[in-house]
Amino acid sequence: MFKTKGYVIAFLMILMAVAGVHMVHSKAIAVLDHEKMLVQREIEMEVDKQKILRAIIDCESRNRHVVGTLAKAGIDIGKCQINTYWHEARAEAMGLNLYDPLDNMEYCLHLFETEGVGPWKSSQACWQNELEKENIKF
Repeated sequence: MFKTKGYVIAFLMILMAVAGVHMVHSKAIAVLDHEKMLVQREIEMEVDKQKILRAIIDCESRNRHVVGTLAKAGIDIGKCQINTYWHEARAEAMGLNLYDPLDNMEYCLHLFETEGVGPWKSSQACWQNELEKENIKF
């Protein structure tokens, strides 16, 4: 009788351990699925950001590093047409030269990340049409 009871207890302990592992495994899978969804959404948002910036660049300069486009104040420079009056001092403080195409693009990316589409509101009619065709919100 005691031997059988010992086997039953051992069997029940093993069964509980397996069930517990399964529950932990199920929760881990649920967490991983949730993480995958978050990562996928983050990727989609990043792709949309790139499409927004690409549309802005197409409208501002047709993807060319244009130097010397006169504005009301300062000069618009680069693919994103960064205005020297508003941005040159800040770019220089970051160690960037707006006349250099790579530095200009780095500043453009910084500006886009920190201020969104605000600096390019003047060309919004142009780039907004392209984005609406792809159902991209900004």
